[in-house]
Amino acid sequence: MLNSRAVVVVAAAALLRPIVAAQTADAPSSPAAQHASAAFEAASIKAAPPPVGFEPLRTLTPGRLRGRSNLENVIRLAYQVEGYETVTSVPDIAPLLKKEYVTDAVLRADLPREFTLVRAATRRMLEDRFAVRVRWESQLGDVLVL
Repeated sequence: MLNSRAVVVVAAAALLRPIVAAQTADAPSSPAAQHASAAFEAASIKAAPPPVGFEPLRTLTPGRLRGRSNLENVIRLAYQVEGYETVTSVPDIAPLLKKEYVTDAVLRADLPREFTLVRAATRRMLEDRFAVRVRWESQLGDVLVL
């Protein structure tokens, strides 16, 4: 038996707040303050049209998050959920996790272009736009030892 973590989405709203939001603030001084205040300067997340091709969620440009993905994968990116860890939800919001969205967001100009800040800003965007609330649980499971 293996003890692993699981993310449980305990709340989410299907309604999106305004599609584009802009924020301005004084530059945070310490790294901890930067993480606490991490936010996207502009962020767009909207329901994806039918797929034409494959465009994964990516951060090729430092400080920018762009692509098409379902909400579960955005949660995996934001909360650093590993492949062997699971994302589950309460039954009434399970379909929302599989719905695809197109995301285009850029970090505030006063923040360094670090991937950890992109993760923190993505968590804030999920909380603001979808009212996502998560909790971590431990799960026991079977594994094969070679």
